[in-house]
Amino acid sequence: MRAQIDHLIALNALPHVTLQIMPFRSGPHPAMRAGAFHVFRFRARELPDIVYLSGLVGAVYLDKSDDVVVYREALDRLGAQSAPARKTEALLGAIRKEL
Repeated sequence: MRAQIDHLIALNALPHVTLQIMPFRSGPHPAMRAGAFHVFRFRARELPDIVYLSGLVGAVYLDKSDDVVVYREALDRLGAQSAPARKTEALLGAIRKEL
């Protein structure tokens, strides 16, 4: 488990990665019913955002603007409920010390 925490700390140092931790005390969050999802945002403006959903029998890509907006808003709410990204390294370090 320590190796996993160390890996997350290393990833968090990368300029293109943002990690935020949502403490259990935050309670239910808006994306709990959605399951795992990824919102891909591309640097090139002509490429639209895409949502990737993974399931037990396959994956789904959503590219319709109305669908993508729902997931972007859920992701924004998750970020707002989570600890600020600037605290991630300290939180991961505290978790690592407990192991």
